Amino acid sequence: MIDDQARLAVLIDADNSQPSIIAGLMDEIASHGIASVKRIYGDWTDTKLKGWKNVLLEHGL
Repeated sequence: MIDDQARLAVLIDADNSQPSIIAGLMDEIASHGIASVKRIYGDWTDTKLKGWKNVLLEHGL
């Protein structure tokens, strides 16, 4: 199998970004290649990150 698409790693800093950007971000990444590694980092004990919960599941982060 020959794969000519770039394989990309997506690292998101949840403490300094909003869940509302994820759809546009993933679309942009898809235009450049395949997101073969997706990770999101943040202080998950902080209640301000609870908005990320549904987004994480929806986008496989």
